[in-house]
Amino acid sequence: MASKLQKSLAIWAQAYWVDFSHADLSHADLSCAKLNAAKLNQANFSQAKLMGADLSDSVAQDACFEEANLWGLWAQRANLTNTCLSHVDLTAADLTETQLSESDVSWSCLSRSVFVRANLTLACLEGSDLKKTDFRYACLRQADLSATNCEDACFVNANMYGADLRGARLCGADFRGADLARANFTGADISGAILPNEYALKLEQLKYQQVPNDEIWGIQLS
Repeated sequence: MASKLQKSLAIWAQAYWVDFSHADLSHADLSCAKLNAAKLNQANFSQAKLMGADLSDSVAQDACFEEANLWGLWAQRANLTNTCLSHVDLTAADLTETQLSESDVSWSCLSRSVFVRANLTLACLEGSDLKKTDFRYACLRQADLSATNCEDACFVNANMYGADLRGARLCGADFRGADLARANFTGADISGAILPNEYALKLEQLKYQQVPNDEIWGIQLS
């Protein structure tokens, strides 16, 4: 039998400025809910359904969305700092200008999502599917993108200083204008990737052994 809280969600699902901080909403169906500017700090949304939900301008610091279905989520300008988004379906979502620093977004599907100008500093995206995802102007400083599938992803003008891309699949990814200083591409597949001019030139020199080692302007390619 559904809890009273879950029964009442139909009423609250179209409300603004609601406060679900610390609430247990695991397994709840909040598909297409309008939770604009809601307070969701430390709320538990594990295995919940939020397909097409609108969390724009909401604050969900330290919240848990583990194994939730977030397909088509709207979360522009939301604050998801230090939030668990591990093993979620975040396909075709819009997280423009969202705060995701130090969040766990590992082993999730983010394909075709938008993270334009989002802050993912120190975030963990290990093993996630980032195919055709848009990270233009995003901050990915020291983020963990190891073992990710970034095929045809867009990192144009992104800040990727010290990012970990070891073992990532980067075929067709666009890094034009990106800051790749100290980024680690060890074991990554960069075939067809579009690199900034200065890195592309150094890479070409490496192929012909015209540089002394495998570190190219901070990109480690061994």
